[in-house]
Amino acid sequence: AAAAEAAKKAEAEKAAQAAEAAKKAEAEKAAQVAAAEAAKKAEAKKAAQAAAAAEAAKKAEVEKAAQAAAAVEAAKKAEAEKAAQAAAAAEAAKKAEAEKAAQAAAAVEAAKKAEAEKAAQVAAAEAAKVAVKKEVVLNKVESTVPKATGALTPLGGEVAGNADGSIPKWTGSMNGVPRGLVYLRSGDPYPDPYAKEKPLFTIHAGNMEQYAQRMSEGTKALMEKFPDTFVMNVYPSHRDGKIDDLYVQRTIWNSSNTELVNGMDGLHNYTGGIPFPKPTNAAEVMWNGRICHPHPTLDGTMDDVAVYLNGNKQMRRQSYVSEFPFAYKSNAIGTVDDQIGVNAAFVMVTVEKPDRQKGQITIVHEALDQVRNERKAWVYIPGSRRVRRAPTVGFDTPDGPGGLVTIDDSLGFNGAMVRYNWKLVGKKEIYIPYDNYKFDDPTVDYDTLLTPGHANPDYMRYELHRVWVVEATLKNGQRHVYAKRRFYLDEDSWQIVLVDSYDGRGNLWRVGILNTLYDFLLKGYIARAQVFHDLQSGAYVAMRLVNETGGQMRLLDTPQGADFYTPAHLRSMGR
Repeated sequence: AAAAEAAKKAEAEKAAQAAEAAKKAEAEKAAQVAAAEAAKKAEAKKAAQAAAAAEAAKKAEVEKAAQAAAAVEAAKKAEAEKAAQAAAAAEAAKKAEAEKAAQAAAAVEAAKKAEAEKAAQVAAAEAAKVAVKKEVVLNKVESTVPKATGALTPLGGEVAGNADGSIPKWTGSMNGVPRGLVYLRSGDPYPDPYAKEKPLFTIHAGNMEQYAQRMSEGTKALMEKFPDTFVMNVYPSHRDGKIDDLYVQRTIWNSSNTELVNGMDGLHNYTGGIPFPKPTNAAEVMWNGRICHPHPTLDGTMDDVAVYLNGNKQMRRQSYVSEFPFAYKSNAIGTVDDQIGVNAAFVMVTVEKPDRQKGQITIVHEALDQVRNERKAWVYIPGSRRVRRAPTVGFDTPDGPGGLVTIDDSLGFNGAMVRYNWKLVGKKEIYIPYDNYKFDDPTVDYDTLLTPGHANPDYMRYELHRVWVVEATLKNGQRHVYAKRRFYLDEDSWQIVLVDSYDGRGNLWRVGILNTLYDFLLKGYIARAQVFHDLQSGAYVAMRLVNETGGQMRLLDTPQGADFYTPAHLRSMGR
């Protein structure tokens, strides 16, 4: 049993040894496989490292090539910059040479200009000496208004009456306030020197053809439109208002010195008064009408009332502080536009009615030449308490209550002439509004004065006078609501007294009737109430009314001066 057990144990040991040997052989075999795998991995790593090295070498080669190319490009760029710098230097040298030449030329031109200015100053000084001599001679010789000699009055009217005596000879015999009348100060209601006169006859629709040759197209059209109510009471004609000495002397000076410039829209060497007492063309006649107003100021309150065919009315009331530099009494004869300035008028207007605009203040600078120097305006609005530049208005911008007139309808014509062709038709004998004191009677209210269709004929006065007739026709390519206009200017006062305005179809559209009268203290004829009729609608607007304002306009106040009419002063008034 022990032997068997020993044999069994030996057999087990043998089996264990065999198993251990097999296991060891298997481990060795696995180790060999792992070694082979490691060798394969090392080989792969070596191959990868070789590939990486090749890639790095390739990249280095590319970078080296790029650096070489960049170096070439940089060298090329540096060469180009060097060439550009050289070109710029050459251009700068050329420019410096040109500037040097220009400076030399400018120096020569400046020297020439200085020489010319010096010559001009010498010439101006000489002209001033001549002007002073002329002024001395005028002030010495013409110390009183000269009597009209030959065919013309001092302002260029015909002295003689007409053939049948219905237009009398000019006398100028009314020198100030007529005897028996009371007129103490400018702004008082005017007494009527002709209050006792009765009409010579009345023109109406039934007898219009008898008088048609001495009627304007506009008054005939009104009579045709309102045959039952529009009539013209014709009174004796008067030519007896004496004109102020200074005004006449200025007119005499103008007759030898004043000239049109800037086409027809400017005056040169104008000293106040009538610029062209012996006109030779339409432009000169129109300038006489535009600037004939003799008063240095126009202060007070006026109403504008639109009257519609049904009797309804629309009112605008405005107070004015205004002045006219060319009419200043302080200007010596021969003081002209170069010294007086570019503005023919300064105007400040304050709205009193309607209530929605009450307190609005506008200042206006009216240029003498409205093509070269535009009309300027500034407005103060009470609601915002600010002053702003008003839009430029002119030509056919609607104005007044109802928009029944244009801006350049004011005073017959107020604006540039550039849009029209102008024709001097000549002179005619026409029944025109004249010596219209009765129309301004403060005892006559607007309900009585302003009847539907037209003003009450009982308060209108017409006289037969010679008038200059001028026609304006719209130029091709120009714009205005009036295609044609006809103006009638009194030969003695140069006031525009009638206006006919036609629409684009050639139809008579609006008719202006502009009153005038003689101011006793000013010793000159002035524009008064003006009525513009719209024949298409039957409405009209009566402007510059004073019947309900408490007094006439003051024409001889002391001028405020240009500084009064500035935006800065307007702002101070609004605070």
